[in-house]
Amino acid sequence: MKWLTRFGELLLTLTALTFLFIFGQYLFSRSLYGFLLWVVVILLFGIALFHLWFRRTDKRQEKLSLMALWEGIALVIASIATYYLHELSFVSPVLASGIIGLIGGICFKKQAKAIFAGSFVGMASLAVYSLIPLIFASIGAAFLYVLAIHGMKGVGGKLGTIAFFGSIMVWGLFDISFSPVNLIGFNLFPWFGFVGIIAAISVRVLTKIKGIDVVIGSSLVGVVLGIIFGLIPFGISPYLAICGYGASFVGMSDEKQMPSLLWLGFGGLIFAIIYHSAFPLFNGAGGKLGMMALISTLVTLGIKLIMIKTINIYRINHKKNPSV
Repeated sequence: MKWLTRFGELLLTLTALTFLFIFGQYLFSRSLYGFLLWVVVILLFGIALFHLWFRRTDKRQEKLSLMALWEGIALVIASIATYYLHELSFVSPVLASGIIGLIGGICFKKQAKAIFAGSFVGMASLAVYSLIPLIFASIGAAFLYVLAIHGMKGVGGKLGTIAFFGSIMVWGLFDISFSPVNLIGFNLFPWFGFVGIIAAISVRVLTKIKGIDVVIGSSLVGVVLGIIFGLIPFGISPYLAICGYGASFVGMSDEKQMPSLLWLGFGGLIFAIIYHSAFPLFNGAGGKLGMMALISTLVTLGIKLIMIKTINIYRINHKKNPSV
């Protein structure tokens, strides 16, 4: 079913491009420098995407099975469970998603990724999504999950992008208005950058422990961030928890895509930049963090590919002209 996986990858790409298009309009309306940053992001995103689509080395074909149906059902159930869990006043969306992810990763290993993706749908704001639109969003996400789960292997943020696909599908169907939100001052960005770097690296470190995979690792980061920043009386604490949780999805990238902690940390920093810049967009939509993590991961991969190509060209030229 290679063509179904490719179709799923295409929907993932279109979902990210939809966000990037609106992100570009937003930055252009604010400043020329922001728009130029967006152009760089688009170019790097395109380079990495081209490499993933046309220079892939993994030729294995995955077949759809009855298990995919159960995973889709698990995704829908997880989204509803997360939605109702963070309805409790003392449970933030980050903490709720982390808890559901942990339950999935520990108790339902075969459905863990689907459950984790469903938890992202369920992070949707109660003020933006009522239960019926949320169920439709989770069904749309389940559809894309079945198609795309074997695509873009090893790229962090894929599960969240799947969730975001369902969220924006419902946005069009139900004419949803997203919550207005104030901008975060640039002087506060160092906090976001620091949390993003640490969170992305933490997932890789945790997965070195026996029995902890990327779902459990990222969920643990979410639970820790949800608890710590839920207790700290700091004005931007909730947003730092959200930023760190999103950056942890970058940390879910495998070692083939992100070979070192340095690259993961850099990817976490890129996520923090994008999160800080796109903060007001789609506020309250489930899956937004994962989709930004996918973009951040691909931007980081684009930079890595350019650096590798540049180094290789230099080495070739040096061999031809050793005196230079």
